[in-house]
Amino acid sequence: MHQIDRFRVLAGLLMAFAFVAACGAGRTKEEYLASADAFAKEGKNAEAIVEYRNAIAVDPKFGEARLKLAETYVKTNELPKAMSEYVRAADLLPDNNQAQLQATRFLLLARRFEDAEARIDKVLARDPNHVEALIAKATALAGLRDVEGSISEIEEAIRIDPENARSHMMLGAMQISKKNMADAETAFKKAVEVDPKSIEAQQALASFYWSTARPKEAEEWLRTAVASNPSNLASQRALATFLIAQGRGGEAEAPLKAVAESTKTTAAELALADYYLTQDRSDEARPLLEQISKKDDGFTPARIRLARLDYAQKKPGPAHEGIKAVLAKDPKQVDALVLQAMMLLTEKKTDEALVSAQAAAAAAPQFAAAQNILGDALAATGEAEGALRAYNEALRLNPRIVATMLKVAQLQMQRGDMTGALQSTEEAVKLAPTNAGARMIRARALTGKGDYRRAQEDLDTLVKAFPKSAPVHAQIGDLHLARQNRAEARRSFDLARSLDPDLFEAIRGRLYIDLLEGKGDQARQLIEAQLQRSPDSAPLLLLAAGTYAAAKDTAKQEETLNKVLAIDPDNMQAFAGLAAMYVRQGKLDQARARYETLSKRETSTVAAQTMIGLIYEAQNKPAEAKIVYEKLLESDPEAAVAANNLAWRYAQDGGNLDVALQLAQTAKRKLPNSPEVNDTLGWIYLKKDLSTQAVSAFQASVQGSPNAPEYRYHLGMAHAKAGNKTKAAEEFDQALKLKPDYKEAAAARKALAGG
Repeated sequence: MHQIDRFRVLAGLLMAFAFVAACGAGRTKEEYLASADAFAKEGKNAEAIVEYRNAIAVDPKFGEARLKLAETYVKTNELPKAMSEYVRAADLLPDNNQAQLQATRFLLLARRFEDAEARIDKVLARDPNHVEALIAKATALAGLRDVEGSISEIEEAIRIDPENARSHMMLGAMQISKKNMADAETAFKKAVEVDPKSIEAQQALASFYWSTARPKEAEEWLRTAVASNPSNLASQRALATFLIAQGRGGEAEAPLKAVAESTKTTAAELALADYYLTQDRSDEARPLLEQISKKDDGFTPARIRLARLDYAQKKPGPAHEGIKAVLAKDPKQVDALVLQAMMLLTEKKTDEALVSAQAAAAAAPQFAAAQNILGDALAATGEAEGALRAYNEALRLNPRIVATMLKVAQLQMQRGDMTGALQSTEEAVKLAPTNAGARMIRARALTGKGDYRRAQEDLDTLVKAFPKSAPVHAQIGDLHLARQNRAEARRSFDLARSLDPDLFEAIRGRLYIDLLEGKGDQARQLIEAQLQRSPDSAPLLLLAAGTYAAAKDTAKQEETLNKVLAIDPDNMQAFAGLAAMYVRQGKLDQARARYETLSKRETSTVAAQTMIGLIYEAQNKPAEAKIVYEKLLESDPEAAVAANNLAWRYAQDGGNLDVALQLAQTAKRKLPNSPEVNDTLGWIYLKKDLSTQAVSAFQASVQGSPNAPEYRYHLGMAHAKAGNKTKAAEEFDQALKLKPDYKEAAAARKALAGG
């Protein structure tokens, strides 16, 4: 044997010995479990969690450890993690009824009713007379809207154990769903009768009386529940909530303070702090939360509340620091990640917000709030399809989030899907008939569908409830315009402007009518008066530019569009308007000379240099345009329009596609909802044979500009490359319907013919 081989053998033996020694020195899963149990018994939940995780690291299929880890997560109020562990434990312990029941209860809380029913059916197959399983099955059926099936299961549970208060409470809830209020009251009273000491039964009866507008009886039973056990936090909170709702917030402090002082528990102290926050008593909430944050089990919930309070009080620095401190201890703390994403979105830091939102959704995929914030972040970055998927997942987890339904409806309307938007708003209005936003969006969807009668009904309801709401009257104006009733539309827009002189929708609607009727001077007076109030509003300036264009006052149009670019150097509409105007005038050389002079004398030359590049493109001088864009991006790498146009040029002219992609992504960060930018991004993906990404990008461009045939054609090309011939044909056909003679019309017809 060679000397080197002996060294290798010796090294291998030493490594093997070290490995065996390390294994021998390691602790078994049972030892970790015993250590965790000891910590849990002492109330040291953080240490217990670490040890339970260590046991699971030794054996990922250690069901007992997962079950106890889930129970500990419940104690630390980390419910998404608790649900995940309960479900895993139940899978590993199929014959453990308690594990199955706990997993089912959390699935019910997450509104995963079909999963809950399937799991609890296994328990009932082993033990058909298991009362708690029957109640869980009834709850799942209720969630699936099988009221009769739910009542049948509950009645069976009552037959087996007539003294079980929870069965009677569940029966009461189901009778409410059938609007059998007398039977519901009988059931709730029976629950109290069979278990007079049940605080849960007393609260259920109180809740019934409260929901049926019988506050005197409700308060009586809430106070009975408190008297039964003054240290019970749930009953004290229920009484406090009732008192606040009755306009007696001052009386709500006493019960919460009493339970906090008597029990000294973190949960009770947090409830008191929450009361102070809801009553706008932050000076009392803050020191209490600071005190709670010093506890092991209070640090995370208190710091998150303090961060939320700091942000509300315009202290973003401390708010972010507080969240960072929470995430330093637990990088997957979902509430902290959700709040961090919300703050970053408010600050328009969309890329950072998306990272936090994605982390939240990854940490707790079954947490509706995490999916919802992910949808918000994706929408803010222009990823409409991804946003819709996230919002729909949030609604699957919790089908009663009206705000999310409305976000879905708005995205659907933006992409021209009025049928989908109407379906979303129908459910929202059903759940929240008094929600003004739901009815407003439904009215808009109905108007888009041409169902003017129902749209009018919604708006009549809104104007009756909110007679002085400017947005409602502006929406009525839009409905009248759709019906081609200009006189009524004008009256509605004028009324909206009298209520809110700065409401953009009302100003835009009134301008449109004036221009439609050839009243250019009147339109000009209106927009110029509005600009005196808001001289630096880019949306108003764009309206003014359109008004000047209609009056053929090109000098004022040019001046106004340049002012837009001075305010917003990345405004695509302003660039497009100026370029189109110069092409119509045939003054491209003079315009380029003017911008070259401006670029030499102005401090900020982004807009001027971008216009020079655009004019070169209009003159069919792509090489010169590229030089201008490249020079501009050397001095300002974030110049979004230049980045987009240079990316397009590289993609078209056989340039480096990786560089083109980087440029397009820069433009996307600055202009996430720009159809032009999304089209450029899609085109680059198509060139790189990334058809799935190309489809997503082109869908975003079509959503932003559904009547542009070029974007439809590009989307069709992406679908074709992805192998979806049906969708490709649909887009080619739609492009030709929009404009039979557009640039790629011949190619679209050839593709449709199978060429």
